[in-house]
Amino acid sequence: MKALQATSRFRGARIYSRQCSRFFATKDAHEDDEEPEDRPVSVQPYFTITDRKLAAPIMNEFLSLASSHPSTVHYGWVTSQDSDQALWRGAHHGHDEMLTSYFADLAGLIDKLTTGAAVLEKLEVHGPPTGLGDSFLDSFQLGREIKGKGVTRVYVEVEDGYFSKLKSDEINANNTLITMHPHYKVKNWEQAQPIVQEIIEKAAREPGCVLYSWHVDGDSLVCREAFLDSNALFRHLVMAGPLREALIAGPTAIERIEVHGPKTEITKIKQNKILDKLGTKIEFYEESVDLKH
Repeated sequence: MKALQATSRFRGARIYSRQCSRFFATKDAHEDDEEPEDRPVSVQPYFTITDRKLAAPIMNEFLSLASSHPSTVHYGWVTSQDSDQALWRGAHHGHDEMLTSYFADLAGLIDKLTTGAAVLEKLEVHGPPTGLGDSFLDSFQLGREIKGKGVTRVYVEVEDGYFSKLKSDEINANNTLITMHPHYKVKNWEQAQPIVQEIIEKAAREPGCVLYSWHVDGDSLVCREAFLDSNALFRHLVMAGPLREALIAGPTAIERIEVHGPKTEITKIKQNKILDKLGTKIEFYEESVDLKH
């Protein structure tokens, strides 16, 4: 899958770096200035690539669309190390008309990619309660077409389940940012909720943890976590270890974990084997060089 590996990018209105082939840039804003309605909506379609040569230029079109759109917060492709699966990661904020326009264009590209080059396996939508749900999916054609096919999940942000410290001066030049996405099945929400809250409160005090958010869809719970590098992830796993064990000991069952990041950091995580102790499926998605036409 080397020909299909692409970078993720964090982009803001005033900070946008093109100094290297892989980079991160972030919104230049204070954490306290961010209102809930300004929090981004994330759309993540998962594909199985069936024709790499045909897929590559279309995947570049995703990058071009996101890089030029004013609603974009971050975007990029990551690809599985163990299969032909590719995941598009895009987060956006803005008014309804802006988002509807962008997602209509995105839906067109998804349709184009799935006409002979790839199969859409699933689509995840994550975001704050406002603007999500069936009405969000109905706002663009793709949502209406796939909503009844069982491949779409809409995850709504849990109350008090979000913080972001992602700032431009915290993203180092080596692009070592790691994101982790554990997926849980909730058995007892009343028991799970205080544990979830304690985890995020402690994570907020970790200097290397720069983003944390809990999202729920029915009995499915997802945590979206970002760390400055693999060492910051290791420190978090040690800190949160007893709480995570309590979470999966009864209130929830852990189903799988996704880890996204550059190859060097992914390799360190695999060698450390700390995630193996959780006893669940680990899916690694690698960021690499930009796709080129």
